[in-house]
Amino acid sequence: MGRATTTRGHRVLGPAEPIPVKDADDYFVKVSSGWVMVDQIVRKQVIWQQVTAEAARLGGFVRRDEDLLEELTWLVEQPTAFAGSFDPAFLEVPAEVLVTTMKEHQRYFPVYKAEDSDELLPYFIGIRNGGHEHLDIVRAGNEKVLAARLSDARFFWDEDRKQPLEAFNAKLKEAVFQEKLGTQFERVQRLVRLARPISQALGLPPEQQEQAARAAWLCKADLMTRMVFEFPEVQGYMGKQYLLAEGGDPAVAEAIYEHYLPRWAGDAVARTGPGIAVALADKLDTLAGYFSIGLIPTGSEDPFALRRAAQGVVQTLVENGLRVDLAHLVSLAIEQYGLSGEAAVKTHRDLMDFFRARVKVLLEQREIRYDVIDAVLAAGCRDVTDAVNRAEALAAVMKEPEFAAVTGAFKRVANLAGKAAPSGAAEAEVDPELFAEPAERELYGAFVELRPPMKQAYEAGEYREFYRLATRLKAPVDHFLDTVRVNVEDERVRANRYALLHALVGLLSAPADLSKLAV
Repeated sequence: MGRATTTRGHRVLGPAEPIPVKDADDYFVKVSSGWVMVDQIVRKQVIWQQVTAEAARLGGFVRRDEDLLEELTWLVEQPTAFAGSFDPAFLEVPAEVLVTTMKEHQRYFPVYKAEDSDELLPYFIGIRNGGHEHLDIVRAGNEKVLAARLSDARFFWDEDRKQPLEAFNAKLKEAVFQEKLGTQFERVQRLVRLARPISQALGLPPEQQEQAARAAWLCKADLMTRMVFEFPEVQGYMGKQYLLAEGGDPAVAEAIYEHYLPRWAGDAVARTGPGIAVALADKLDTLAGYFSIGLIPTGSEDPFALRRAAQGVVQTLVENGLRVDLAHLVSLAIEQYGLSGEAAVKTHRDLMDFFRARVKVLLEQREIRYDVIDAVLAAGCRDVTDAVNRAEALAAVMKEPEFAAVTGAFKRVANLAGKAAPSGAAEAEVDPELFAEPAERELYGAFVELRPPMKQAYEAGEYREFYRLATRLKAPVDHFLDTVRVNVEDERVRANRYALLHALVGLLSAPADLSKLAV
């Protein structure tokens, strides 16, 4: 790699001649004098300070968008913010279309009336790569470009509303969802069939079940509108706006918008009953379809964003605190493709393994210990919300000295009980008449006493209380392990002791397999 002792400044504002540079420290000083703001951190701060100052001057507010700010930081060397305006008549177009046009297409910051308002002002703030010279010409040029784009958006808005949203559904027959999975129209038909039983599984009232079915029928209609064809980023949002514009049910309109949520990591999830039902139906249909034809993500490859879809299902259930059997929902989705026999079994198994991995990712993001995650997932995650609750409870009690002191003993019990299956004792009933040692009578008495309240706490989802009760088993467990030999010659006594240990482990490991803990 060659070296040089000169550099260049800003291509317009900087000197025409090369700038001599002695060393790295000298570089920052010399280039700055050539109208180049070298430090990107400082450049970003300057951009944001200028943008907020312009917004305040206009009597409005700008929302910090890290992606847009980062992009602008690397596009300019000498940032100068400027404010422009557009015809207030364009504010009749749905706000998200205006925002998308300004941010995604023009890299402008839209200006809102207030911090907590979604209402826009007829202004935008752009960033120029240069100084304040001839800023009026720069502003006029940007206003002209934006006006053309907003004119297109208003035309699409007016044209699309000349027919009801439902009329666009017929065009979905011409749009392919996936070559082997049919058209978007066939997909919508599956979503309608799927939304109803999912709504029932969620316990939605009849009115919301009907709203979910209606939203499922209309949720892809806006894909065929002029607006979404030009601005695909507003799919779902435009379906909501078009339905509201024609006087449709607001609950159905909101569900149409929500069914795409979450769209990316950290995005909001659906919150309304019908929205949740359609969001789950949409993602589960996609997953079941792609898995059924063998298009399963491998390694880092995920061209169809199936991990995002599965993570969206998990997030939607967990963040809404929904207790539902995910395995049942997966079965419903697979049924829509007419799968049966081994094909259906394999698709279901693959999908549940896939969801298990997504639950693991979610727990890792919550900084839960790896062994706690393994212990909880070993006990099952068909109810993902419950699995998260179990993991958080176990992670919390593991930090308490009282429980940490008993985990080693419980793990020994679990390891011993693992030998129960080959001896046939796993299915055997404990017979107190066969007890020969005081320690086994003591352990059995504690087990019989604590089993009802522990079972009650488990069924109520009060897992910390479950583990608090479990700590009372430490003394009898230690006594048993220290004084009782399990693998004795008497086959009946041996089997009875294994049966006792197996019953104890069955109780203790209901929320999590404690043998997986690293102690």
